[in-house]
Amino acid sequence: MGSVLQEVDGSARVRFRSTWAQWAWAVGSVAAGLALAQLVIALTTSTPTGSSFGPVDFFVVFVGIFAALTALVYRWQGVTLTREALLVHNLRARAIAWSDIQSITVEPLLWTNTLVVRENCGRRTRLRAPSTGPLFWDRDFDAKYRTIGEWYVAMRA
Repeated sequence: MGSVLQEVDGSARVRFRSTWAQWAWAVGSVAAGLALAQLVIALTTSTPTGSSFGPVDFFVVFVGIFAALTALVYRWQGVTLTREALLVHNLRARAIAWSDIQSITVEPLLWTNTLVVRENCGRRTRLRAPSTGPLFWDRDFDAKYRTIGEWYVAMRA
C-alpha cells in the first residue's frame, strides 16, 4: 500500500510517500524536459573550436544536478502519522498536532486529487503524498485516505 508501519521507541508510526511509479514519472519528466532543452541549445548554439567547456556542457551538468535533487526531494516528501501529530515532510518538515486539525479532505488540483489538512487557525496544508491522478496514479489512494482519517478520529479523542 506504500505505507510503512514502524515501531519507534514503543510508539506506532505510519509513513506515506509517493509510490515508486509516481517518483519515476516525476524524475523522468524532469529529465526528459531538460534533455529536450539541452538538445535545443545544442542545435542553436555553436561553440568556438578549442573551447573545453561550452554552454551545452554546462547544461549537461545542470541537468544532472537538477534531476538528482528532484529525485531526492520528491522521494522525501510525504506524511507520517504519529500518536501526537501529523508530520508533513515537504522541503520544510512540520508537525501538526491532531487537536489542531479541523478536517482532512480530498481536493482536486490540476487533474490530481490531493489531501488538504485544514487547521483550527484557518491554515490549509496540501499534502504532497498521498495523491493520485491520470499520470500519477496511486491505486491505494482511497485506503491511504481512509487510514489517515481513522488516525485523525482515533488520536483526536
